[in-house]
Amino acid sequence: MKLQSIHTYPKPTLLFLVLYGLSSILTAQTDNLNSDLLKIWSAHKEYHYAAYYIESNGDTITKEKVIIKPIEKIWETKIGPNQILLQYIFNYSNEDSARLAPFPVNETPWTKKNNFIQWKDTVTEGAIENDKLLWMHSFRMNQYSLTEIAPFPTAELPLFVGKKWTSTMIIQKGWGTYKGRHKQIHVVEKKFNYSSILGKISECWLISGNSIHKKLGESQVEYVYHKKYGFIEMNYVFFNGQKISFILEDLVIKP
Repeated sequence: MKLQSIHTYPKPTLLFLVLYGLSSILTAQTDNLNSDLLKIWSAHKEYHYAAYYIESNGDTITKEKVIIKPIEKIWETKIGPNQILLQYIFNYSNEDSARLAPFPVNETPWTKKNNFIQWKDTVTEGAIENDKLLWMHSFRMNQYSLTEIAPFPTAELPLFVGKKWTSTMIIQKGWGTYKGRHKQIHVVEKKFNYSSILGKISECWLISGNSIHKKLGESQVEYVYHKKYGFIEMNYVFFNGQKISFILEDLVIKP
């Protein structure tokens, strides 16, 4: 999907602060969760995405599959609302890891000395689902670390064309060159019918976003959201011209 222009609005509807230090903000795992309220992050669902990492000249750097497996447990956080636990599974090849892992795009002398940036097969991340918000951490491990400095997948409900919201993220030195502050702006662009490998899906929403990092510059994203499937597409264009896309190819319903 081609990214459209991203708009900046002077009067945001929401402002909140997200902090990322060297350790995870997730502190304690609990089972206090009403699973009947979960429509997207239900443990009965698995989301299978095709993942494309594209160089600024249009060449494909990597192509693989990323899977989300929701786990119906709550993580109590030090800041912000408690989050539902998701498991992200990355199916990268040995060739890709050998070629890219030694040269992370956000490495600094500190991260290199402390061996802080590592490739992983699977990670756990937090997400939110309620009647006002669907939100998830980006796929930000391995070659996808650039998504840390773009707006996170967010749908502030109810949606309508022209709705907008903002957030501010502060990233600390564990993320290397991404350290700093950036403002995220989301705008609901349109409601439309979507066609993909999943078939024709009516009443989808196109949500655009941009973030401006004080040192690195602007990164953009577009999300295709649906109330049944969550985030169907996530298409990024970053400050360095590289692009990353995650496209939902399969939704597995488990008994």
